[in-house]
Amino acid sequence: MCIAYSGRCLLSLYWANRDPRRGACAQGCRWQYKELEDKRRPGQGNPVEQDERGTYFFDAKDLCGLPLLESMLAAGIRSLKIEGRTRSEYYVGTTVDVYLQAAELLARGEVAEFQRRLPGYLAELSLGSNRGFSTHFLEDSGQGSGQGSGCGPGPEAYNPEGSYRNRRNDFLGRVVARTDEFVDVALRNPVLPGAAVELRDRGMVCQTATATPLVTVDGDELSRAQTGDTIRLPGRFDVQPGALARVPAPNPVDGNI
Repeated sequence: MCIAYSGRCLLSLYWANRDPRRGACAQGCRWQYKELEDKRRPGQGNPVEQDERGTYFFDAKDLCGLPLLESMLAAGIRSLKIEGRTRSEYYVGTTVDVYLQAAELLARGEVAEFQRRLPGYLAELSLGSNRGFSTHFLEDSGQGSGQGSGCGPGPEAYNPEGSYRNRRNDFLGRVVARTDEFVDVALRNPVLPGAAVELRDRGMVCQTATATPLVTVDGDELSRAQTGDTIRLPGRFDVQPGALARVPAPNPVDGNI
């Protein structure tokens, strides 16, 4: 799906001196392009408008193969690589868990149940930072520039108005300790008193806690917990250390959807 296959992005190297082959891509494909004046023709420009909606020529949606997982496994694929470089533990943990749950269903031959749960799985993936989803060249949409088979993705695979509007920052932290009476969460983002916190563990286990009162592990009450603080949430929860803490989704998602 990258316009510069295998990390060979000349835009990033030329304009930003950042080498995408070393994980430092400047993502020139996400930039908005504007009209440039032609020095050979003073006062005249070179229009770059894609259309009336914007000038994001290369802004592809995120590659998501989950809707095609049944076909991929049926074709004999036994290993999937989840993109994780420079991604947060929240993204990696959530994505791997969703694919694992889906793959295990299909491995047991529960195809109908996989199809029933697929909308919920996709909704769970969409809770993290994303640019919209597309299967891109994993399947032939028949809407490309050619005719018939092999056309590849069409306009629906791109974001002509830019994709930064899809960014989310709902990751709050990670569970570092648990007892029958409380869980301790090391924060990656601030939390206010009374805030709802969703605890998400492997197997798409989701439970909601409330930061009332908002206290540290030492019992100090806070008016605002900051990044780096470890807070204690009272209650008995079926999660283990390593579980993720996030802002609850508007429509809760769990493994039984």
